[in-house]
Amino acid sequence: MESVALNATTGATLTFSNGVTSNGKNAVLNLTGTLTSSVNVIIPDGVEKTYIAKNATTGSYAVTFKTTSGSGATWAAGDKGIKFLYSDGTNVTDVNAGINTINIYTLPTVDGTSGQAILTNGAGTLSFGNAGISTGKAIAMAIVFG
Repeated sequence: MESVALNATTGATLTFSNGVTSNGKNAVLNLTGTLTSSVNVIIPDGVEKTYIAKNATTGSYAVTFKTTSGSGATWAAGDKGIKFLYSDGTNVTDVNAGINTINIYTLPTVDGTSGQAILTNGAGTLSFGNAGISTGKAIAMAIVFG
């Protein structure tokens, strides 16, 4: 993991130098520094690369990870989370940004008992319970299916 200290007002430009260690080549970045305004972390245009980056800065300001001339992914003010980022050479995309638009299920917090199945309430909450097969139905199914 490479720590990248951001300037309080301008952020940072990652470097890509041949034959020497340079911060832009690292896959995992820890963004640090005390911010006094919203800043950018810039990678050169034309670089196709993935990053895992953590906003470990102090100060409640936005941080945008972008290419020189394209668009980017932004940590909102106060967001100190981790982002999985992809640069296509023109723009940087937060790969996980769409995760809230797919079905998310709330899993049970405890194990069920023997013979129970996972059930849904139809609104995304899962629980353990009886699967709706009575003893009579179970015997009938055993006779038919062996």
